[in-house]
Amino acid sequence: MSVLQRLLDPQRLFDPIPGPATGLTATGLLILGLVLLLTAGVTAFAGWRRAASGQIPRTLWLSEAGLCAGCAALAGARLLAIPVLSMRALLLGGLILAALPPALWLLGQAGRRGWLRTQLRLLALCPTSDDAALPALVALALLVAHLAGLTLVYRFLGQPYILALPLAAMSLVALAIPRLLCPRAARPFSHYPLILTPLAALYAIVIAYRVAFVLLKLIPPIIQPFTLPDLGMAFFNLEANAWAVFIYVLLMEAALVLTTRGQRRWLLPGAATVLLIGTALWTTTDYVTHVATGVTAGDPYGYAQMAVDLATQGHPIHTFRLPALVTDLPIDPAPTTPIGYNLIDGTGRAVSSWPFGGAVPIALGYLLLGELGLYLTTPVVGLLSLLATAALAWEVTTSGGPCRARGWSRGYRLLAIAGAVFLLGTSYEQIDRLLVPMGDAAAQLATTLFLLFVIRGVRTGRLRDAALAGLMLGLAYLVRHTQVALLPLTAALAWPARNPFSPRKRVFLVGLAGLAALVVALPDLFYHWAAFGNPFQPEQSGELAAFALHNIPGSLGLLGAAFLSQHEFGWVLPFTLAGAWVLWRERRHALLILLAGVALLLAVHAPYYFVKTRDLLSAFPVAAVLTGLGLAAALRWVVRHETLGNHRWLVARAGLIAFAIFALSSRTWLMKPVRPHWAGYGGLTPAQRAAFDDLGALTPAGAAVGSSLNGGPIVLYSQRMTYRPGFWSQAEFAAFCQGLFDRGTPVYLLHDGAETHDALRYAQTHYRVTPAAWLDVPLFSSSDHASGVLYRIEPYP
Repeated sequence: MSVLQRLLDPQRLFDPIPGPATGLTATGLLILGLVLLLTAGVTAFAGWRRAASGQIPRTLWLSEAGLCAGCAALAGARLLAIPVLSMRALLLGGLILAALPPALWLLGQAGRRGWLRTQLRLLALCPTSDDAALPALVALALLVAHLAGLTLVYRFLGQPYILALPLAAMSLVALAIPRLLCPRAARPFSHYPLILTPLAALYAIVIAYRVAFVLLKLIPPIIQPFTLPDLGMAFFNLEANAWAVFIYVLLMEAALVLTTRGQRRWLLPGAATVLLIGTALWTTTDYVTHVATGVTAGDPYGYAQMAVDLATQGHPIHTFRLPALVTDLPIDPAPTTPIGYNLIDGTGRAVSSWPFGGAVPIALGYLLLGELGLYLTTPVVGLLSLLATAALAWEVTTSGGPCRARGWSRGYRLLAIAGAVFLLGTSYEQIDRLLVPMGDAAAQLATTLFLLFVIRGVRTGRLRDAALAGLMLGLAYLVRHTQVALLPLTAALAWPARNPFSPRKRVFLVGLAGLAALVVALPDLFYHWAAFGNPFQPEQSGELAAFALHNIPGSLGLLGAAFLSQHEFGWVLPFTLAGAWVLWRERRHALLILLAGVALLLAVHAPYYFVKTRDLLSAFPVAAVLTGLGLAAALRWVVRHETLGNHRWLVARAGLIAFAIFALSSRTWLMKPVRPHWAGYGGLTPAQRAAFDDLGALTPAGAAVGSSLNGGPIVLYSQRMTYRPGFWSQAEFAAFCQGLFDRGTPVYLLHDGAETHDALRYAQTHYRVTPAAWLDVPLFSSSDHASGVLYRIEPYP
C-alpha cells in the first residue's frame, strides 16, 4: 500500500489514536508541512498587522493566520500522538480550510480584474476585443497547472512519467496550433490558458477515479451502452469526455480567432458545416470498415438471395433442389429450405418471408458490383437516408403559411440539420442495421421522404408534392408492408397551410397521393397473387398469431428503453422535447404530421410479441429532426435573450454549449471506425465468408449439408443443398437420411448450433459419421455443444 493510500484509508483517517508517525518519508513530510504552516501563519499574521488599507482585507489575513495556527497545533499533536487531536481527518480538514482564504482571494482578484468575465465569455463562445488579458505570470502558472494535469491523464492511460510529461507538453503545443497559424488572432496570447479550461474535466475524472477506486477501493462502474443515462457512468467515461473537451477547446479557439478578425458571425454556420462533413466522413468510414463480407441467419440471407434472384432471373421466387428429392418421403418438407424461406409447391419453389421491395436496391448493387454490391448497397441507402433527414430538417424550419414571420436564419437551420444528421448517423441501432443487407434502411428512406413531401404538400398545396408523397408511400409499402399504416396521413394534404382550396381540389390531392401509392404497390400485389393466389396474402401469415393487445405494455417498455439508451436519445431527450415545443409554436401542422406518423407506426408494431427496435427505425429520423431543431432553438433562445453585461445569461449559454457537446459525444463511440472489424446480426467476417468457399470445395456438387442457421450461405456461397434437422423428429431424420442414401446423394452435417446436436448424436449412433474438416463458421448455440465441425454421414456397409 502506497503512502497516499495509507494516508486516505477511511479506517485510518478516523482512528482517534493513530500512533506516532513511522518511517523517514512520513516523518519528513509531516515536518515539512509543519514548517510551511508556521511560515504561512507568521506571514498571514504580519499581513494582518500591516493591512490597514491594503488590497487584501484584514479579516482574510486574520482567518488565514488562525487556520494555519490551528493546523500547526494539530500537526504537533500528531507528532506527540495525542489521542483524538492527532486524528488524521482533523489535520486534513484543517489543511483544506487553510487553503480556502487564499483561494477566495484569488477568485476575488480574478473577478475584479475581469479574468472571470473573460473566461465566462470564452466558455460561452462570445469573446470581445476588450476582454481582460492575463498577466504573463498568471498565464504561465495556469499553463504549468495544465501541464501537470495532462501528465496525470497520460499516466492514467498507462504511460510512464518519463513519456507522460513530453506527451502533455506536445498536447499543449498541438492545441495552440490554430492560434499560432493566425497571428492576428494570437493577440493577446494570454487567453490561451483560459481556452484550456475544459481540460479540467479530464483532470477531475482521473483524480476521482484514483480516489474512489484505487484509494477507497470502490467498485468501478461498467460502461454499458444500452442502459438508460447514468451520471456516474457518464462522468467516468473518459473517451466520451475527452472528445467533448477537445471539441469544446477547438470551438473556443475558433470563436476567439473569428472575433479577432471581426468575423464571428461565421462561427455557427462554420461549426454546423464541420459537424455535417465530420458526420459524413465518420459514417462512411464506419460503414466501409465494418460492413459485413457475407450473410447468414434469416433476414440478411433472405434479402441477399432475393436480390440475386431479381438480378439473375427477374423475380424473387427461388427454386431449391432438395425439396423435389424428398417429396415421396414421410417428412415435413419445410426444413429442406433455409430459414426465412417458405415453400409454395412441391417442386421446390419458395418465397422469402420478407417483402421483395427491400431487395430491389440490393439487386441493383449486385448488378453493378457483383457480390460486393450485396453488402455495400445498404450502407449507401443509409447515407441517402441521412440526406433525406437533412431535407426534412430543412423543410420543418422553412417559413410557410402563418409562420412566415418566424423564419430561421441560415446558421440555425444548418445547426438543426447538422444535429439531426449526426444523431441519426451515429445511432447504434442505425449502424447495426446498415452493416448487413436488409430492408430497414430502404424503409426508413422511403418513410422519411413520404413525411417530407406530405409536410411540403401541406405548405405549398402543389400537385407534384402530393404525387411524390404517394409515390414514397408506395415504395415504403413495397419494402415493409406495415408502412401502409401511414396511409391516413395523406388526408393532411386536403388542408393546405395557405390558399385554401375548393373541396374538389382537396379530394383530388388526396386521391392523387393514394393513386400514386397504389400504382407503385401493384407489382407487390401481382407477386402475392402469383405466389399465393391471393394478392392480400402476407408472406408470413403465421405471424398474425403473435399480435395481441396484451403485448402492448411489454413492447412499449422495450422500445422506450431502447430509444432512451445512452447510445440513442437518452442524453439528448431535453433537446427532443424542446424541438417538439418549438415546432408546436411555429409549424404546428408539421409537428402533428411527424408525431402522427410515429404514432401510426407504433400502433401497428406495439401489439407484436417479437417487436424489435429496428422495426421502428423509420421513426428515428423524426426524433433526430426534433432533437436537432431543439438544439438550435435552445441556442437561438439564449442568444436572443442574452445581455452582454448579464453574467446569468453567459452562464446559461456556456452551460447549454457544454451540455450539448457532452450529450452529442457521449452517445456513441467516436473512435469506432478505426477499431477492429465488427459484424452485426447475420453478418460474416472475411474468415467466415471464406469458410463457406472451403465447404463447397470439401463437399461434392450434389451434396446435402445440414445446419441450423447457416443454411442460407451454404446455398448462396457453397452452392450446396441444405436442410435443418433440428425441426424433424428422429423418425423423420432417419427417413430423410435413408431416402438420400437410396438416391446416392451425399449427406453432410455442419455442427453449428444446438439444433444440430441431437441429429449429430442420432447419426453417430445409427450411421458412420466421419469428421471432414473444422470450419470457421458462425455458431448459434447457448451451450458449448456447437463446434463448427463438418461431418460426413454414410450408411454402414
